[in-house]
Amino acid sequence: MLQEFLGRTEHLHFPLAALILFFLVFLGVVIRVVRGAVKRKSLDHVASLPLEDDDPSDAQGGPAR
Repeated sequence: MLQEFLGRTEHLHFPLAALILFFLVFLGVVIRVVRGAVKRKSLDHVASLPLEDDDPSDAQGGPAR
């Protein structure tokens, strides 16, 4: 019965196109998440710079003005 239905149906390309579209979107999301995780590792040091307690005047040994 299923083979007869599939043999007579002319619009089988729609489900196939939807499957391919879903797969491409899923793959795009996975790639974006992985690239974001790699980029975040490289930016962790830069993100923590404002929180560091390094005063340039302390490095020279002079009083802060």
